[in-house]
Amino acid sequence: MKHHKRRYFEGWYFKHQRGDQAIAFIPGIHHTAAGARRAFIQVITGAGTWFVPYPYETFSKRDNPLEIRVGDSVFSERGITVQIDTPELTCSGTVEYGPLLPIRGDIMGYFAAIPGLQCRHGVASLYHTLRGEVTINEAQIELTGGQGYVESDRGRSFPRRYTWFHSNDFLGEMPISVMAAVAHVPLGPVAIQGVIASVYVDGAEHRLATYHGGRAMRCTEREMVLVQGRDRLTIRVEPGDGLPLHAPDLGEMTRIIRERISCRATVTYQRGDRVLLNGVSGCASFECSGY
Repeated sequence: MKHHKRRYFEGWYFKHQRGDQAIAFIPGIHHTAAGARRAFIQVITGAGTWFVPYPYETFSKRDNPLEIRVGDSVFSERGITVQIDTPELTCSGTVEYGPLLPIRGDIMGYFAAIPGLQCRHGVASLYHTLRGEVTINEAQIELTGGQGYVESDRGRSFPRRYTWFHSNDFLGEMPISVMAAVAHVPLGPVAIQGVIASVYVDGAEHRLATYHGGRAMRCTEREMVLVQGRDRLTIRVEPGDGLPLHAPDLGEMTRIIRERISCRATVTYQRGDRVLLNGVSGCASFECSGY
């Protein structure tokens, strides 16, 4: 297995949502400056979050097709099987995925080729259907008929400042999915405000990104406004506190961020005078850190 770097992390975000219920799993690894290597699974619900460490030897990964194993749990593009048993958390279940909806190319664009980036983001599926259920501390979460999403991050650290949003529970005859992020991106002696966003609506993906001339007009704890040419994406989320998650800082999972996995949001995406999406999400996910 590769992954011999120090000050390194790699994690995947598997989100599952049906109605107003949501649960996400983050399997991953991290390497400390001292050379220690560890695996983990984070679990996120609207009621709580848990960080479960594992010996590094229990971790394995395959890229094509995607499959991550940590302990007795498996996360793949076909679905997940979870088996976690600790004094604080008992979680088990199997969820099968329908066909994944990938993005066009790499969400990072040509930035993916820049060496030494602090963090690299990936999107494996904007939308897929779910069948199955998960039981967490004796509470059952029924997910059949719901929607899923998968993304990933790898590098040394999360950005010093960033805002991230995702939702795919909009009403419509075809899948609708919105992912957007604004982040402080160090590039050698300078830094830029990087923007990536993918809006999938009416059977087509629309990309807003720094490498296409996209920029953030506004980015706060309640609102993101991204513009690119005649395109404008406006996201407004309800106020509220998120739940704590562990995030990487030079390979150590010591930084605490906060995520709202299930909040109400309104999203408008327009191209000139034409409104392509004007919807309300009841189960959006949102993080804002460092602002």
